[in-house]
Amino acid sequence: MRNHFSLSNFLLALVLLLGLLLTITSLAQVPEASAGVNAQLSLTPTPFFRFPVVPNAEVSSKFDHYGDYDYVQDGYITFHDGQQSTPGNGFWFACPELGSSDWVGCEIAASSEATCPDDEELWYDAHYGIDFEYAANWRTGSECNLSQFAGITRPVYAPAAGKVQIIQLDNTYNGNAIFILHDLDGDGSYDDDKIRSAYLHFADNSIAVNVGDIVSEGQYLGLGGMTGKAWTPHLHFEVQRSNDPTFLTSKWPVDPYGWSGSGSDPWDYDNYPLWRYEVELPIMLKGFGDTYEPNDSFSAAYKIASDNWYYSYIWSESDQDWFQFNVFVPANQARYIEVWLESIPTGEDYDLALYRPNNSQLGFSYNSGNADEYIKKHVTQGGWYRARVTGYQDSSSQTDSYRLRVVVSEAPVIRAPYP
Repeated sequence: MRNHFSLSNFLLALVLLLGLLLTITSLAQVPEASAGVNAQLSLTPTPFFRFPVVPNAEVSSKFDHYGDYDYVQDGYITFHDGQQSTPGNGFWFACPELGSSDWVGCEIAASSEATCPDDEELWYDAHYGIDFEYAANWRTGSECNLSQFAGITRPVYAPAAGKVQIIQLDNTYNGNAIFILHDLDGDGSYDDDKIRSAYLHFADNSIAVNVGDIVSEGQYLGLGGMTGKAWTPHLHFEVQRSNDPTFLTSKWPVDPYGWSGSGSDPWDYDNYPLWRYEVELPIMLKGFGDTYEPNDSFSAAYKIASDNWYYSYIWSESDQDWFQFNVFVPANQARYIEVWLESIPTGEDYDLALYRPNNSQLGFSYNSGNADEYIKKHVTQGGWYRARVTGYQDSSSQTDSYRLRVVVSEAPVIRAPYP
């Protein structure tokens, strides 16, 4: 049978061909991530990464939402909750011995730091990740003496399942690093969701995975150290998105804390909460031994940060755990101190006490059995306060941990009544 190609058929074919060409042209003109928000992909808010990435490690630096993704330090820093530091009115830190004015870990207060001299390390300009510190006393002090950190490492475990995409060795900035692709939509493929996590500053010869490996959540990745641009032993954890599943042509970082501040997020790219907060001690910590020791006295108390969970053990009948935290109270102001002691092992009875900087007791909570303990106090004096955890009537456990959290917040000033 002979085919007849009429004029109408020809015109129809021409229209279809033109439509196809227009479609191809428009696809080729999709902007890269550097063009801004129009380039980004949608991301379903999914609690995906276990927090904390490094159990019992203090978070020293967070994601800076202010400015462009260009690593240019402009003096403005904005956290996920809307807190902001601006030039001349915020938190800064300096390390002149290293020729820098903003490296994390140094404890020199700059002239603009008027209110919180112990938290300056949190304010890290143009920082696009979350830093978890390995050293107990990681603030380096005025001389930035790095020798004090020699040999300090911590095991790092994958906070989510994924596929190892890249391993960097001896990179100038990242040191030894691992990049892992993730399956966010649960379809079994790690290569098409265009999301990955980065882990920087591993110790030399310690990375325990290879490119192409499929890793499970909680799998050992290697020993964290301080290779590359790192002034303290810490893990820089970063989450990145891309329009390209290989991440070769575009990438941009996102904050796993999301955005909870008032108003719109100043960061050009969408941020969603990606942390999955642990309720119990991650299984890999069991068997690590009694954490934060020695901290058995007021003077040996372990330094902790506000609003983080710390997991530890009452290891023996005589063990007691002391934790210290700094409370800054500006003139004519006040603060609340809240302390939680939770996840007390079944069959055990732990007590909680709060102490002033002069070692006098400020408050206590002595509930029966393994009921949670809680203290809330109003203070007008600043300084290093202590929380103490003890076992009641020989209570202890070397297999099950408790968890402790301290929160310092603004409080009204209570005026004394006139006589």
